[in-house]
Amino acid sequence: MPYPSIETENPVADAKDLGPLTWVLNDLRQSIPMATMALCQAAKESRSAARMGEGWPDDNSLLAAQHQFAQAAGALAIVGQLEAAKICAAAKAATAAFIQKPAACTEEAAASIHRAGQAVINFLQAHLSGYAYSAVALFPSYREILPIRGAQHFHPADLWQPTWRWQILPRPKLPAAVMQWTVDNMGEFDSALLGCIRSADPASAHALTGLCSALAQGSSDERHSSYWHIAAGFFEAVSLKLLVHTVEIKRTMADIRGSLMRQHAGADDLKRHAREMVFFCACARPQPDSQAPHLHAVRTGYGLNGTSDIDYQTDVFSNRDPQKWGALHQKLGTLIESWTAVAGGNTRRLLR
Repeated sequence: MPYPSIETENPVADAKDLGPLTWVLNDLRQSIPMATMALCQAAKESRSAARMGEGWPDDNSLLAAQHQFAQAAGALAIVGQLEAAKICAAAKAATAAFIQKPAACTEEAAASIHRAGQAVINFLQAHLSGYAYSAVALFPSYREILPIRGAQHFHPADLWQPTWRWQILPRPKLPAAVMQWTVDNMGEFDSALLGCIRSADPASAHALTGLCSALAQGSSDERHSSYWHIAAGFFEAVSLKLLVHTVEIKRTMADIRGSLMRQHAGADDLKRHAREMVFFCACARPQPDSQAPHLHAVRTGYGLNGTSDIDYQTDVFSNRDPQKWGALHQKLGTLIESWTAVAGGNTRRLLR
């Protein structure tokens, strides 16, 4: 039975479930701006101290900001907003890095964390207002602040389906004429992979679809077989031009070569990378009549056919003032109520 998708058209269960989140959001509207203001102040002090040739003034501002972000992450985790909690935890880790290396606390870095804080508040406000945004919409902020603390690997799947688990996919049925995988195929695999990384070349992606299918068919381990079946679906999506060729796509492609070597070495730590490829299979929406058997198998096996569009590139939340965002949602709610009343025959609402 496929694992149900976390992306639903109406993620807000009912009003009573939103009570704790409402309380937490009211607190975050004060604590997160206080934390980011402390960071901005620390950055200005750092720049002034460097200009005057003085040492770092003190850590009080940074310690206060770190404490606020830690509390925010903990509160969000308690009310089940795990993805938003990850953003606050990343801000806390970045602030801790500033304490260890004060010169890294620049105004640009502080501004990035400020925008991430705004994104969290706006995302939660949208959730409370009943708008079904995926937490993946927070990825632009996540991607912006993680390098500040030295993180090298981050992916939009980090904010998608936190309880993801393996699904054993059936082995792909290959025509008799299709070759079986051997070590001699490594040269062809590397050449096609390079073409995909460089330009998402459809012919290279089609070749990799067949090679990954052969790997899935020839693997004696069910998880390894499913992994390569997922990879076949991923490259099939690339060959059909269903995915934008982003940096995250390129990194996922590059990781596949390492996964192949680790698998031949007997390792089975493929879960993270499989999850990332399944995420991209969720982003790819093939036409019902398209010839994409591997992609369809992944989407069916992981319950992705009912998912809404996933956009991890557009920065929806960080560049809007939370107070204006909240006021806009209130106005939209009033308009919706008025329109509903008018549609039901209550024309008096038009006179208000």
